[in-house]
Amino acid sequence: MNETLVFCAISLHQMAGGLEKNIVLLANHFSEKKYNVEIITFDLPGSKSFYSINPNVIWHQTGVQLPHRSISFADRFKVLKNIHSVLNSKQDLVLIIFHHGILFRFFLSTFFKRKK
Repeated sequence: MNETLVFCAISLHQMAGGLEKNIVLLANHFSEKKYNVEIITFDLPGSKSFYSINPNVIWHQTGVQLPHRSISFADRFKVLKNIHSVLNSKQDLVLIIFHHGILFRFFLSTFFKRKK
């Protein structure tokens, strides 16, 4: 399968909530069904998920500071740039965004690109 499913959320780092559990369950399920699966979060590089992520799932940790904290305009721009570089390095993406609060950031990161 050429299409890549990209699950987008704020954070998975040591989060044991239902949203995080379902993202990981879905990512693992589709990975086992031979889909290309990636996850993008605002976690810092080196973060660890509470739930076990299949090794075939690529987790992009695009944060520049801890999620769920106030963020400066410059840091927000860096995160957008990180997301933009991840998304624009790939073709045939299907973005699945799990939180309405981050939808606009992903919209800006994909501006002028054809993404589902």
